Amino acid sequence: MCDSASIEKGGYALVKWGKVCKRKSFGGLGIINLRNMNLALLVKWWRKLLTSPLDKWATIDKDNYFSTPNFQ
Repeated sequence: MCDSASIEKGGYALVKWGKVCKRKSFGGLGIINLRNMNLALLVKWWRKLLTSPLDKWATIDKDNYFSTPNFQ
């Protein structure tokens, strides 16, 4: 039998991570893969920052992260 204590000691999980993250309609457990969700939200945030009219905070972020370094 595989319980949480044996997994922590190097035991085997009962379900592959790929199957855990599949939608329920495709036979998975419907758990969201947080790494993929985080990446998608970061890309959405950066796209919005680069394409929207800039307010004060967007200007500060854009200057901090998208300015070219000054090599003088």
